[in-house]
Amino acid sequence: MPTKTGYWNEDEAEGQHDFSETLAEWIGWYLSKKDNVVDFGCGNGKYVSYLYEQGFNVMGIEGNVETVTETDKFLEQDLTQPFGFECDNGMCLEVGEHIPKRYAKQVIDNLTNNVKNKLILSWAAPGQIGYYHVNCQTNEWVIKQLKKRGFNYLKEDSELARDIVEDRFQYFKNTIMIFQKEGVLDELGRDYKTDKSSEHHDYCKIYESYLSSFKYSNVSLIEIGVGGYEYPDRGGESLRMWYNYFPNGKIIGIDINYKEGIVNDRTEFWQGSQDDENLLKTITEREENAVQRIIIDDASHSNPLTIETFKKVFPLLKSGDLYFVEDIHTSYWKEYFDGNEVPGAKGTTMEFFTNLTHQLNYDTIQPKYKNRFSGKIEFIHFYKQLIVIKKL
Repeated sequence: MPTKTGYWNEDEAEGQHDFSETLAEWIGWYLSKKDNVVDFGCGNGKYVSYLYEQGFNVMGIEGNVETVTETDKFLEQDLTQPFGFECDNGMCLEVGEHIPKRYAKQVIDNLTNNVKNKLILSWAAPGQIGYYHVNCQTNEWVIKQLKKRGFNYLKEDSELARDIVEDRFQYFKNTIMIFQKEGVLDELGRDYKTDKSSEHHDYCKIYESYLSSFKYSNVSLIEIGVGGYEYPDRGGESLRMWYNYFPNGKIIGIDINYKEGIVNDRTEFWQGSQDDENLLKTITEREENAVQRIIIDDASHSNPLTIETFKKVFPLLKSGDLYFVEDIHTSYWKEYFDGNEVPGAKGTTMEFFTNLTHQLNYDTIQPKYKNRFSGKIEFIHFYKQLIVIKKL
């Protein structure tokens, strides 16, 4: 049987560490090779071995090194004792249920204190058949524990992982959970000095709540407005942030002024106005096959132009695509932005999008009050200085 803190003795470890090749392949696809990975409680080290062969910088951590037979990329460490070994992404598969309840808090603390980005975790649920299950927990319990420590549950990613696992791993189909640490985007925002970070507008935490589930997907992010005014060597801070946040994404910047030093292997720059319908249509439609299109209007913040840009671009989006409008406080600024100090004044960005909320009730409002956005919007969310709209 395992030791009193839950790791296996050498004699009984054999046969207790199963390996899902399909899950390993999926993890290799899902995570970026640019990020390092630690397998906490790696068992025989088979997942570590597989990821290493795929080109990952990966390390295993195991309480009893005698049980690690499949790799030499590991460190000896009891997970029930506090330790520091930071990594970008972590995984911990079928470990928690073997660790006595009195050590559960420390194990979870070790995971959340050391993982900086994503955590792939499975924890046997009550009633799950297995050997020496002393601490089975519901998914809800695990999600709550991780949430308290600043990790958000990624439901869609978790369901995808569960769906691809081989049928003989039924327990994985009920227990695999993927979490994203809060604040990853804001940290990048502060590093690249974009005004979206908590040091200025504090938009990053809002963006991350909508975009974290797409972090490793082949997204196309189109940001209208690169920044830096008319100076060619200024601006592009947020484009660099997005480039690093979406390692498999395509980043496209549009600005009325020419910009240097923007283009790289996954970033494009187009010069043009935010009301250039042909340009916006060309770029948006060209990206229609992306898993997710993300549109960000961070351009002039002129009320008429902000509204016109939305009218031109939003109809081109497919269901599920997201549209963000920044700096909507210019609705109240007459000078430079054609706003109006009177809240809700006609022609302002706030007035336009507030009225647009009526179209959410497309199935109950009278036909004469419907417009072309009726039945096309899943939600409109208002935040301080920021609006988020999702295409239905």
